[in-house]
Amino acid sequence: MEEAEALADRLAIQVKGRLRCLGSPMHIKSRYGVGYQLELRIPLKKGQPDNRLERVTEFIQKLDLGAELAEQHHGRFLLQLPKSERGMGVLGRVLTLVQKEKAAMDIDAYAVSQPTLEQVFLRFAKEQETVQQS
Repeated sequence: MEEAEALADRLAIQVKGRLRCLGSPMHIKSRYGVGYQLELRIPLKKGQPDNRLERVTEFIQKLDLGAELAEQHHGRFLLQLPKSERGMGVLGRVLTLVQKEKAAMDIDAYAVSQPTLEQVFLRFAKEQETVQQS
């Protein structure tokens, strides 16, 4: 997918033989991507209980945006932020809260990004699986 994004001017994605989207990589990501993603890296401190998941769950509730925990692996938490018409105001709110809670949650690093073209493609692939199971 990275090569397609770097080299192609226009892309098309088919699901069950039907054309689902056509456009530039940026257009496809912005139109079919689901909002932004917030990645938090929270290392486990020695001698402390592992309550990282509970802290992230509380953080999601404080955000009050309808964010969901998409992935969790060895101290890496990926939150899916919903698409919003308010745009950058939501990102500002998210980043402000992350900075405010950084010390309390022991956040080592964080990043906000758009979904990748590969993630958009995988979303269409899941849609195809759902259609086939019905």
